[in-house]
Amino acid sequence: MKKHGFLTDESLIIADEYDVSTAGSLPNMINVGGNTNGKVNIKVFASTDFAVASSSSYNIELECFTADTEGSATSPITNGHVYLLHKTTADGAIAVDEGNLITEFVIPPDLLGANNWINIKTLGSATGKIDVFASILI
Repeated sequence: MKKHGFLTDESLIIADEYDVSTAGSLPNMINVGGNTNGKVNIKVFASTDFAVASSSSYNIELECFTADTEGSATSPITNGHVYLLHKTTADGAIAVDEGNLITEFVIPPDLLGANNWINIKTLGSATGKIDVFASILI
């Protein structure tokens, strides 16, 4: 399947047209098999116009899991977070037109450890919809 100019597999789609006004974990966990060798890239595109007001905060965060259940969540960094996007109220507004890349993140080889499953979590106030998927660098 082709998504925003990239060939991807259904099993690598974390979210399709996800409404960012809904905070929380995105609909689909994906299995990346633990050590990614630096070859798994998470891409977040605006499937409609995406915006975060200057007075708002908004985060797109990587979540890790030891199994394909919410109860197996672990942090990739002890007492820390891995953000694909981190906007505070001190930052300016964000506006990304439909179809454009919002952010991407290459998962470092040893970040996940024994965590074979990942998901993305959003938190804060934004408008629009996003597509989130993994691509494998060959």
